Amino acid sequence: MNEKNFFDVCEVGSLASGKCSVHTVNGRDVILVNLDGEHYCIEDLCSHAASPLSTGRIRRGKILCPLHGARFDIKTGEHLGPPATRGIETFEVRIVDGRIEAAVTEK
Repeated sequence: MNEKNFFDVCEVGSLASGKCSVHTVNGRDVILVNLDGEHYCIEDLCSHAASPLSTGRIRRGKILCPLHGARFDIKTGEHLGPPATRGIETFEVRIVDGRIEAAVTEK
């Protein structure tokens, strides 16, 4: 079994519910999202046009790509609407000593 490497992202209280922040973790741009107190980490790259998702709207647990409108489930990374035909990568998150850490893999 492979052990995951977790990387420090930010302080727990630094991200309000319904908001997101962009971070570079383990050489990758990721989005940290707070959905009702639960934190999720997704790649900051639309699978359709390779554009950043971080400026997209977050609504009802989904993020909308600002370029062409593709939608993705923040919890699972699953694509929920065209023009995307595949999902985006998600990363496991944990809280240690008041800090949010994410297991972001190298690309």
